[in-house]
Amino acid sequence: MLDYVKKTLFSGVGLALRSKKEIAELAKVLTDKEKLNREDGEKFLDELMDRYDDTREKLEQKIEKVAAKVLEKANIPTKKEIRELSDKIEELSRKISDSDKDA
Repeated sequence: MLDYVKKTLFSGVGLALRSKKEIAELAKVLTDKEKLNREDGEKFLDELMDRYDDTREKLEQKIEKVAAKVLEKANIPTKKEIRELSDKIEELSRKISDSDKDA
């Protein structure tokens, strides 16, 4: 039973969509049900938390990639592109201002 639950929880999205508190509570319930000793229970929880962090990070990276693709396809500039254009405008404005002073 524990192996089945472990596999289910470790499947990326199911794990990533839960909070750390939920994962810890679920691990406690499972260790109590399966009558695991304290050491095995802590090991299970540590493994679960490591997987949680890893899965959460991978999910965030995938979401960022999808969002970037959507912005690109919709031809919407990114914050970085807008910042670069703003910097160029400021630079050109300074050059125009400096050339007006020289004239």
